[in-house]
Amino acid sequence: KIRYSSPLFRLGTGSLVRQRLSFPLAGPKQTPGVIVMKLSDAAKGMASLDPRYKSIVVVINASPTTAVQKIPSLATSKYVLHPVLRAGNDPEIRKASAKAGVFTVPRLSIAVFVES
Repeated sequence: KIRYSSPLFRLGTGSLVRQRLSFPLAGPKQTPGVIVMKLSDAAKGMASLDPRYKSIVVVINASPTTAVQKIPSLATSKYVLHPVLRAGNDPEIRKASAKAGVFTVPRLSIAVFVES
């Protein structure tokens, strides 16, 4: 359901993915066991593909503890947990949150956040 909730998850070509995908914490700021990726709708002056979401942030937490990722470049954007995850049966993933550029994701889980 999440994959089909946005055309940003189905870009179709590597070129389109490279234009719209970024890793805001790549390099030394990246936490071991945690990957943060951002899909941008109207990136670099490109046409909008998604009428619902401006951007999507996916946080993969493969670590044994809760991940708290501070991403200053996203501090002014308002992200919420994806509606499918909010309505899901997993009480742990419903604890995932995003506020003022701080993304909190439970251990051993993947959280998807959307910006409307």
